[in-house]
Amino acid sequence: MSLVSAIVLMAQVASPTNVVIIPAPSTAPPVARSCRLGAGLVDGTGSVLPAAIDGRKFRTFAAVAALRKTVPVGQIIVIEGGDLSRQNVGAIDLSGVCFRGTKLVNTIWTRTKGLGIGFIDADLTGARFDQVLFDSVLFRNATMANVNASGARLVFGQLDGGWNASMANLTLDNALMIGFRFICGVTATDGCPFDRKRISMRGTDLSEAKLSSFAFWDTAFNGAKLNKTEIGLDQITQFDGAVINGPITLRSGRKTADISPADFMTLRTKVANTGADSCASPTTPLLRTICESSQSGLQRLHRDVDALYQSSAGNGSKLSPAQTSYQAALESCVTKGEATARECLIKEMNERRDILITEMLRAKPLERGGRALYVSNDTPFVSTSADTPALAPLLTAMSSSYMLVQKDKGRTLNIRASISDAAGNRCSVLDNTKAKSAEGIAMRIWATGADFKVEENTRANQCAANAQSGPLVRIPVTDADFDALWAAAEAG
Repeated sequence: MSLVSAIVLMAQVASPTNVVIIPAPSTAPPVARSCRLGAGLVDGTGSVLPAAIDGRKFRTFAAVAALRKTVPVGQIIVIEGGDLSRQNVGAIDLSGVCFRGTKLVNTIWTRTKGLGIGFIDADLTGARFDQVLFDSVLFRNATMANVNASGARLVFGQLDGGWNASMANLTLDNALMIGFRFICGVTATDGCPFDRKRISMRGTDLSEAKLSSFAFWDTAFNGAKLNKTEIGLDQITQFDGAVINGPITLRSGRKTADISPADFMTLRTKVANTGADSCASPTTPLLRTICESSQSGLQRLHRDVDALYQSSAGNGSKLSPAQTSYQAALESCVTKGEATARECLIKEMNERRDILITEMLRAKPLERGGRALYVSNDTPFVSTSADTPALAPLLTAMSSSYMLVQKDKGRTLNIRASISDAAGNRCSVLDNTKAKSAEGIAMRIWATGADFKVEENTRANQCAANAQSGPLVRIPVTDADFDALWAAAEAG
């Protein structure tokens, strides 16, 4: 059994019996014509769309529907440009039609059928999509300000691109968005609309949706349904009022792990209680720079450092340098240009986080007969896990490196580890070594007694000598989870 499989299994077993798991579709329904599949990537790579038809030839949507009936089954139609604004589309079939660069302002699409329909570089400002049947729809670089899609069926659809467009006041209340994907990069080329104020997703079914790349910093989720939904670790505090109907898939970079509803709520509460969810209403230039940055990692660093500072206040530890100097350094970063400010903030936060982890996550040296779990100190939310052993499997899955250590009644450390470095070197370690022994893995126990660092491995057939874990910090783990992780590590 792999480590990830063990974690998924434990997450499922840990689900409380009073949680009703509501099944969600696992595959998209068949769509004969799909603009989303034909359009390729957001930059056009892989596009197989046919030659476009000049949209200026069409005065009504009925004319577009009439053309659609004349093309072979399965063929996509691309309408380029034109202006059909302020028209009532009606209950017609526009399945497989791609509107590209078309002006569709204040159009009314109530009950329109459009399986595989697409809107590329289209202006949909003020459009009404309530109760449409838009399975596998594509919204690409589309302006969707003031769009009302209440009750719309958008299952397995996709939104991507549109950095300079707007989604302000977009309403998706009670929409069916099972399997919907937000595919958002961090540049002007592939980023989603930056203007996303006052989005409403009340009662929306987001089962199996992929939300991890979209920052919902001003969205109402009251009654929204999450089940097998993929969200980013930085989004944990963004789902107030949502109903958790099943497991949640958490993503951090390329790593994902399933977590039970109970553990999700535990982690969410821990993060919220750090007081670092100030992105809900950023009021200062510093917070606005952090919260509105396209680099969600900046928000995570902000939360982690705040959590560590709050923890330090609780146990009376002395911090050096002082928090006030740290705040001053951050505010100094904001006075620089936008790109430089982000780089400066990331540098300051990383440095302070390392200092705080070294000082705050202290633990007694491992006793004889003891066992311990260590993960990379840059693991997301590691600072919030100090008294939450149930989160150990998740954090281990998210960690770039981890180490399980058991100390027998002598002085032998029994080690099972997976180590990787920034260059992508990775190795598995199964070894038994005396503390301070030169054989096997040479280890250094940091002054805190909690942090280990792999410096080298003399057994070249097991692990590349240049695969170093970097600093690892100890996190709490239950005996049952430790045993499962140990077994998974031995199984490879």
